[in-house]
Amino acid sequence: MKTYYRGETPKLWGVVKTEVIDDKGVLSDGVLVNPATSMQIIIRNSVGEIVQPLVDMTLADTGKFYYNSYTILADARMGLYKYETVAKDGTKVSIGEGVFMVKEQVQ
Repeated sequence: MKTYYRGETPKLWGVVKTEVIDDKGVLSDGVLVNPATSMQIIIRNSVGEIVQPLVDMTLADTGKFYYNSYTILADARMGLYKYETVAKDGTKVSIGEGVFMVKEQVQ
């Protein structure tokens, strides 16, 4: 798990893949793809409060997205932060999750 300090701007990633089940029922790792509609992220602090409302992510490469426009406040709650990435492809929605730790700012 990645650790960030108060005042830092984390770079958070989301990945979108198609998954295929073969004739034997084996799920493949999938191929990187871009969702047709959007790729967004929402971030919650250590007590579940939304600190970054749902916002678009930036395309880095096919199927790979990042977000680095959230700066952790100097007085932010410390602890485990959770984020969700939301890929929308028309009416289909896929959600991924991630976590990072926020610690006291280094002086």
